[in-house]
Amino acid sequence: MKRLKILCLAVVAVLALGLTAAASASAHEFEASKSGKLKRVSNTTQIFTASSSHAVECSTDEIAKGEAKEGKQESVLVEVEYSGCHVVVFGFSFNATVSLAQYLFLASGLVHLENLVKISVPIAGCEISVPAQNNLESVTYLNTPAKDITLDANVTGIVSTGSGGECGSGLSSTGTYTGQTVTSLEGGEIKWK
Repeated sequence: MKRLKILCLAVVAVLALGLTAAASASAHEFEASKSGKLKRVSNTTQIFTASSSHAVECSTDEIAKGEAKEGKQESVLVEVEYSGCHVVVFGFSFNATVSLAQYLFLASGLVHLENLVKISVPIAGCEISVPAQNNLESVTYLNTPAKDITLDANVTGIVSTGSGGECGSGLSSTGTYTGQTVTSLEGGEIKWK
């Protein structure tokens, strides 16, 4: 009887290990042909909207810092600089500034904002603060024929706080971020699997 119990426990352990291996084997990942710097190839307008404020649109986002490691990885950390930002209020366009944003992109489609990001609208005298937050959904990835990756962000549920006026006031958890960017690996290939 004791041998039968040991045999049953061994079978359960082997099945559990097999399920764990199958689950991790089916997970998405990024794969880089070499270690190197990531860069933006092209992008669409990036748009952030807090619940009670107007949309902030940025015409350019550049990777200030971002590296891919050779081989497979589940995530990539990048720092993004935004420029050409503005907000339209009552039909008038006003300049806006967005601080450096550090993102951890997960191959699963989730994204983590790793630092506090401030969006300032100087002419309106207000600011939107977006704190670090995890497990935001979602980003989809598409491999391009040029061996780059297209990131299509359609992120919802972003938490932010407005300082008042045209930036809204108080805490919001219904912010959105949309935009599409093509990212490449300098001198190499990167893909999503």
